[in-house]
Amino acid sequence: MFYLLVGLVGLVLGAVGTYLWWQNRLQVLVVGERIEGFTTLGQLRVYLSRQGQDLQTLTQQLQDNQRLLAALPLGYLCVGPDNRVLYGNPTAWLLLHRKESTQPLLLEVARSWELDALVETTRRTGRTQAQDCSLYPTPGSQPAPLRATSVPLQTGAVALFLEDRQEALNLATQRDQWTVDVAHELKTPLTSIRLVLETLVTRVEPRHSQWLARLLKEVMRLAQLVEDLLCLNQFALDRTLALQTEPLDLILLLEDSWAVMEPIAQVKGVGLAYQGPDHLPLEADQAYLRRVFLNLLDNAIKFSPAEGVLELTVQQFPSYLEIEVRDQGPGFPVQDLERVFQRFYRADPARSRQTGGTGLGLALVREIVQAHGGQVLAANHPAGGAQLRVQLPVLGP
Repeated sequence: MFYLLVGLVGLVLGAVGTYLWWQNRLQVLVVGERIEGFTTLGQLRVYLSRQGQDLQTLTQQLQDNQRLLAALPLGYLCVGPDNRVLYGNPTAWLLLHRKESTQPLLLEVARSWELDALVETTRRTGRTQAQDCSLYPTPGSQPAPLRATSVPLQTGAVALFLEDRQEALNLATQRDQWTVDVAHELKTPLTSIRLVLETLVTRVEPRHSQWLARLLKEVMRLAQLVEDLLCLNQFALDRTLALQTEPLDLILLLEDSWAVMEPIAQVKGVGLAYQGPDHLPLEADQAYLRRVFLNLLDNAIKFSPAEGVLELTVQQFPSYLEIEVRDQGPGFPVQDLERVFQRFYRADPARSRQTGGTGLGLALVREIVQAHGGQVLAANHPAGGAQLRVQLPVLGP
């Protein structure tokens, strides 16, 4: 009887303790939201009602996001920490030429090592990345061009946005072909007009010859523009077939290029300061490389002040040669440094037109240098002036 009484007392005390504990927990949940006239249980009901409304709102937002992703014209993949695809929208599966499956590995659905490396880089750096990738839908198939943008997520997953670049490349090819066709059509009539003007300049009265000379200058500028366009598109179609490499002396080629440009430099009183070896063997296409140096020197002379000095420096490194041309002009606009090698770029359009520039010189320089396996870099020198560096690999002895 005694033990039964003790057990009943303990049961009652446990029930009371449990009630008090839950009451305390409920008060913690609704703290700061106490509503006058409501008991603790009533306030709990209000709290649960609000939580239900919040949950419903979040569910609606999730459904809206899923509908947006499903209708997104870009492919979207959510790649988990173990490189498994947690989610993919219909556009992504269509781009990847795959059927939707449950959490496959990224490399199983996207045959692209570049895409896999992009995800790893994003996960390692924690920064958004963008890169052009080649996707192989099936083994041995032609690569499909993609632009991939990766975004790191707080959960450790990586969001991938995929854009099909095939249509853009097709449009670019059509544009280049149209440019070539137009350039070919313009080349013959411009040559004829130039020959007629050169004949007329010497046969008209002096007061009229200046107008013909001005017209001849514009025709020659148009003819150079056509020639540059044809050369650029030739490299765009096939860089390797355009080159005819041979052993040459780089320093002699530079001297020859300066000899051509020196009369133009003398008009402005611009001199040349050379620093480098007396001879330097190289294997390259002499005609195209000469065109590179002519464009660089011509560009530097145009933007040099009167009585200025061009600095030409040649250095030899174990695996490449570097040719640096620096002028004492205003330099490139800082916001345009990434655009200086684009077609038709002009730092000062009005001045370029006065000096006869076509806006294709540096674009052509980049194409020729890249065709040789090198690179060209543009910068503003700390002491002032534009600085262009051509780096060529050592292909020969």
